[in-house]
Amino acid sequence: MDINTDARAIHVGNAYLTQINGRETWKMNYVCENELQTREGGRVYYIVVDGEIHKIGQSEARGGIRSTISPYMGGDKGSPSLRTFGVHTLILQNLRENREVSFWIRPMETTRVTIHGINRIHELEVTSSAKHLEEVLRKEYKDLLGRYPPWNFQENGEDWPREIHGSHMMLLSRGTGRN
Repeated sequence: MDINTDARAIHVGNAYLTQINGRETWKMNYVCENELQTREGGRVYYIVVDGEIHKIGQSEARGGIRSTISPYMGGDKGSPSLRTFGVHTLILQNLRENREVSFWIRPMETTRVTIHGINRIHELEVTSSAKHLEEVLRKEYKDLLGRYPPWNFQENGEDWPREIHGSHMMLLSRGTGRN
């Protein structure tokens, strides 16, 4: 599905290949304003390859979309989860094939609420959980295309590709991973 199908999606930036300490990896070139990059509250994110949605996820991590993307950038170091390592690897593979990999978000809207404390009433700006929007967007994607995005392996009931799973196991067996 083309990212332009979601008129509310905001382009955050593009991944690009780079070298760090002689090791090929990827970084982000952010194209949106800093306020949006670090905006608190939940967000749904898309990972897009050549304009096509490849993953729909959600995060409520502090630090905004930068904090959501950061673990993927470092997904080949330490002891990452299979998902984090796998997405890092898929982004790297696509960049090596000269494909454009970009990130897009749907930030959650804030709502003013009244909270009754122990002895006072508080007025707060809050965001609802991004999990609900993620579920809606993934369901709509599946309704239109008959399956979830290709990198949503768990939702599609699929295993990660064997080579990614094997590389992940090798990384974990080395203890601290590559630096």
